[in-house]
Amino acid sequence: MANNLPHFNISAAVVKQLGEELVTDEVTAIMELVKNSYDADSKWVRINVDTKNALDDEKARYKGDIGYIIIDDAGDGMTAKDITEGWLIISLSKKREMKAKGETTVLGRTPLGDKGLGRLSTQRLAHRLEMFTSKKEETHINHIAFDWNDFKEETPLTEVEIFSEVLPKIDTEKGTKLILTELRDANSWEGKSGSRFIGQLSQLIFPFKEKRTFHVFLTINGEKIDFDEINEALRSQAVSRFQFVFNDLKLQLKGQIKNYKLFGGSTKVEDKEDYEKLISVDDGKNFYNFLTDKIKNKKHYIDNVKYHSKEGYLLEFSKSIDIQDISGKALISDQHGKEIFANPGDFSGEIDDFNLRESDTLSSTFDSFSQYKEIVKNQTGVRVYRDGFGVKPFGIDGDDWLKLGSGQTSGGSFYTLRPRNTMGFVAISAKENKCLQEKTDREGFVDSQYSQNFFLLMNRVVAEINGLLEKTRRSYNDYKTFIAQQSGNINSIKDSYNRLQDTAAKAKKLQDENSRVSISLSRISSAVKEVIAKVKDIKPKNVEDAEQRKLLQDIDILLDDAKRVMEQVNTILEVAKKLEHDANYIKPKIDDLENQLSEFAELAGLGLTAEALSHEISNIVDRLLDQTNALIKRIKGKETVSVSSINLYIEYVKTAIQSFRKQLSHLAPSLRYVREAKQEFSLKEYFDEVGSYYIERFKDDIKLSIVIKQDFKVRMSKGKLTQVIDNIIINSDFWLRERKKSFNDFKPNVTIEIDEPFLRIYDNGLGIDPTLEDRIFQPFITAKPRNQGRGLGLFIVQQLLETVGAEVLLLNQRNENNRRYIFQINFTTAII
Repeated sequence: MANNLPHFNISAAVVKQLGEELVTDEVTAIMELVKNSYDADSKWVRINVDTKNALDDEKARYKGDIGYIIIDDAGDGMTAKDITEGWLIISLSKKREMKAKGETTVLGRTPLGDKGLGRLSTQRLAHRLEMFTSKKEETHINHIAFDWNDFKEETPLTEVEIFSEVLPKIDTEKGTKLILTELRDANSWEGKSGSRFIGQLSQLIFPFKEKRTFHVFLTINGEKIDFDEINEALRSQAVSRFQFVFNDLKLQLKGQIKNYKLFGGSTKVEDKEDYEKLISVDDGKNFYNFLTDKIKNKKHYIDNVKYHSKEGYLLEFSKSIDIQDISGKALISDQHGKEIFANPGDFSGEIDDFNLRESDTLSSTFDSFSQYKEIVKNQTGVRVYRDGFGVKPFGIDGDDWLKLGSGQTSGGSFYTLRPRNTMGFVAISAKENKCLQEKTDREGFVDSQYSQNFFLLMNRVVAEINGLLEKTRRSYNDYKTFIAQQSGNINSIKDSYNRLQDTAAKAKKLQDENSRVSISLSRISSAVKEVIAKVKDIKPKNVEDAEQRKLLQDIDILLDDAKRVMEQVNTILEVAKKLEHDANYIKPKIDDLENQLSEFAELAGLGLTAEALSHEISNIVDRLLDQTNALIKRIKGKETVSVSSINLYIEYVKTAIQSFRKQLSHLAPSLRYVREAKQEFSLKEYFDEVGSYYIERFKDDIKLSIVIKQDFKVRMSKGKLTQVIDNIIINSDFWLRERKKSFNDFKPNVTIEIDEPFLRIYDNGLGIDPTLEDRIFQPFITAKPRNQGRGLGLFIVQQLLETVGAEVLLLNQRNENNRRYIFQINFTTAII
């Protein structure tokens, strides 16, 4: 009776269609089957594609058709029960249950497949499939076969014919062999299509030979295919190498940069000469000392490095970043309702930076430079591998998921990582990174808080590497200038200008002297020539007379040479004399440039202030719009609108207008016509004026405390001071709100302390990242996520204060987190 009860069935064509939609190409299909071999604890898988011949296997059910694919392994194999109660049930997967329980295979592998759909990938490759499989302890082989052409729309899935038989087993062999015949597209394995398939498959198999634990062997039409192997010999050619590990909620980076990175493979003779003279001569030792000197290399100083002169390396780098120092994190709620970091799981990886110009070391490692370039070209990109298998599309076929190429079109540095020159990997696993779920079509990760944090961490890795590379290369440029200044005793542009003027003046005087000497030389030369001409035909009287004639001839030659030299000197002096005009032409341009650089800090600071204000104004507009729309809705709905409601709305509009005025009044002192005007005012008076702005900006989220220990007066532009205070407080605002996201009971507070001649600003947040504390006033130093921070705020603060003779410091005093946190401004030179 139970069999007669109503029940669902499904058209067999639906299953076939499902496979076509989920498995988009031959590469994906093959990889799904390869992963099955991995999950079965096989140490290898063989793939044999033959489009020229018919299958020669007497045990096979389908024979005769030209073309076949055989995929076999030495994995666990399956019993008849495994097949009927597992493999033949679409979407049923014991692997999913294993992963949920945290179980692994005998070899300790966490299964990669869990959707129970991998078997459908065979229909992307061929119409007919048969499988031979056996477990080690069995005495027979289980053989099944079916034809995907039987999966017709009018045929229920349960009525599709499945051939099944049991064959005797000769020895204790185990594993699974799939035979696919009646290929869907034999051309996809030949010619350009075949080469494209090999290239794509090569990108999906973990290429780092020393770390490969599973091997894939491919043969196409009798030719064994060698996948690119990125071994240590190749990786050692990188001009910079970086390794990273994320575990215990810490991101740890280390790396090395070679001296050759500074040269960059330039074809300019002068660049090569500079490199030989400044770097090669001492293996970069003097440059390294300059690089790490806080005084000489103030703008691009680097810490967290040490000198490393072996094997052509310049330095070693290491850094550890706690997750609490990374902003923009995606959070989830734990079982107690507390928001915590959505941990994507531990992962590690390596990024190598290559120079695609020929060098001496390449010839000893590769048969040819073109071979080296071809391997690098095929493997460029940073790829994500889960247990040794590539996750599409990351780094595959030029996918630039880390946006390494964005700098090429956005004015970024030439010295940072570039897609064509970068090779690397990120190693994740099914066990450690189960929250990084792949999409059903195997094209990337499902968007979630976990995947968002994975990308956040990887973007931070790239930012740290690029920051180090850029500062190292820019320091090299500054080092060349520094050496030139030392060699020429040049301390400033003014020195160069004065030298040009002085040289021009001396050239004028010397040219007059040169003219006088040239006339004398010409007169003497003519006299000597006359004497030589007179005695030319007269026979010398004696040996002494002959020697005198020879001496006259030598003098004549020397005088001719002297005249030529004097002519050349005169030409040079003529040019040198005009250096005065060059200097006078350059001077106003240099003055303009210096003025522009001076104004840059003010204008950039104004931009950051305006950006923050625009955000606040946008919030006011949004709230006003909500109130307006609510009133309009009531009127359109023909509701009775009371006078009190209208009055309330009018009051809200008035409040919004007052807020607008307050925001604009805060910006007004920073406008140029006001910014340039110096005023005398006390700091207490100043903060009485601007304090209300910050209180409104913080609302009830952040408390503002102004502590007056000893008030004092200064003479300076209020607009300039406003930009200074804004840039410091904007940083506090950002990081305090970030900390509040993670700790609901955290009560943010910003303190401004006036104590003649100092102004101190600090907050009760985490404090300054120890890895940045010595460099925070350098340009482009930031711990904020990409597109949220430019790293210019504190640099601008320093530049603005220098224009009035004041200075800003990060005090050594540390907070409860053992971090420096107090910014102190010394107004001694501005006090009245």
